[in-house]
Amino acid sequence: MKPNRYITPEIENGIVHYIEITASRNGKITWQQISEHFGYTRAALSRNKVIADAYKSSKDESKTIITDAERIETLTTENAKLINKLSKANKIIEEYDSKYINWLYNAQSVGLTPEKMNMPIPESFKTTMRKKGSK
Repeated sequence: MKPNRYITPEIENGIVHYIEITASRNGKITWQQISEHFGYTRAALSRNKVIADAYKSSKDESKTIITDAERIETLTTENAKLINKLSKANKIIEEYDSKYINWLYNAQSVGLTPEKMNMPIPESFKTTMRKKGSK
């Protein structure tokens, strides 16, 4: 476990390497894991500036290693979801187009012109009164 009483530069490098590898594989690392693996106390490990910086950087950044196969699988799943979403959106657009054509036909058959249909909605009584009061 503990080959030396003090943390030498070689041991320090080994601990830093262990922190980087463990954080990249598991996504998380604790002082307890490091302490149990190397046999040094948490206080001794955290007092060492290089080890403490390596530990902090592993906590700050997500360094999980993802294999190419996992990445391809993730992208394939995401692509399938996006294709499904796109097909649903296209169906909704087709429904709205169909509704628009029906409404347009019905409006024209009653005698409404596109100019009348595109007129802005008149202001409400409340809004009109507010504008008169503020002037």
